[in-house]
Amino acid sequence: GEEAITIVCSVKNFIGGNKPASMKNVLNFLIRLRLTQADGFVCMSKKSLRKEILRKFFHLLEVPALLAYTLVRDFFNERLAILALTALFLVLLEIEHIRLEYRPKMPKIFDVLRNKERNNVTSMIFFVAATIIVFAAFDYMVALTALSLTIFGDLAAALIGIKFGRHFVCKKKTFEGF
Repeated sequence: GEEAITIVCSVKNFIGGNKPASMKNVLNFLIRLRLTQADGFVCMSKKSLRKEILRKFFHLLEVPALLAYTLVRDFFNERLAILALTALFLVLLEIEHIRLEYRPKMPKIFDVLRNKERNNVTSMIFFVAATIIVFAAFDYMVALTALSLTIFGDLAAALIGIKFGRHFVCKKKTFEGF
């Protein structure tokens, strides 16, 4: 619509009059405007892509929690393993409380939160709570499989959607990443 015409006109003016615009120049222009998938455009700035990859790396820190649960369960018993997960949950809740209440200055590497998460509880709290419930309610192998698929499926969907996503299903979700 009008937005596409505006962008084409802006690109034309940016590149210089009636010269044909190469795809590289158009993408560089859109990156300079900071237009990303959230705005309905496929290109994503390198900085945003790096931030999302770092964010997904932090999501991979959920794997050691599953490994710790498995070790405690195997060497001791299932009740103690769930108690350990509950202790982890309480520690994470306290960290979230400090983060939201006192707003401590965080190192740049920890700046992986999305805008909607800056003033709310992060997804790690919900994942650990779900982990406790799933391990308590289901057979060990079923729970471990479901949680592993959740972790790695989310990681793969996000990175594939960002890198190769071209067909938008929802506002910010692509068919390729779905």
